[in-house]
Amino acid sequence: MPDLWVSSVYDLTVELLKSRNIRGLILDIDNTLATYDEPEPSYKLKKWLKNLQDNGFQISFVSNNKKVRVDSFNQSLSFDAYARAMKPFPRNIKKALKAQGLLPNETAMVGDQIFTDVMGGNFAGVQTILVDYISAKESIGFKVKRWMERPILRRCEKMDRA
Repeated sequence: MPDLWVSSVYDLTVELLKSRNIRGLILDIDNTLATYDEPEPSYKLKKWLKNLQDNGFQISFVSNNKKVRVDSFNQSLSFDAYARAMKPFPRNIKKALKAQGLLPNETAMVGDQIFTDVMGGNFAGVQTILVDYISAKESIGFKVKRWMERPILRRCEKMDRA
């Protein structure tokens, strides 16, 4: 189960994050921040990330996608980024946490998938924030995972959503 469920990363305001004692974000990329076919961050996303940085937040990317995808997406941002992270295994989430220099309770893993992002964040001991996925255009493997997430999402529906 995630600690928080929001519709979009844009619902994660400075005020909301600070109220939860979050000072660092470890962000998934695909279907969390951008669709799979968006090669770089949108202007709106860059503005949101800059606002977080300007308010003292540490930001890292941890993605299961290939290095070329992660590096290309991160090129204009230059955050710490970890590709082929093998989430839900927590190794790269813990690396990002260490690079941020924050405690686990001060950091949140943000992503669109229960069985990778939320489980990986929970295994790493950080707060977890589930966001609704951006695009339903996914491979058959992802559709199967989404189907398997349904019972957990039904339990999550009882949570307060920010």
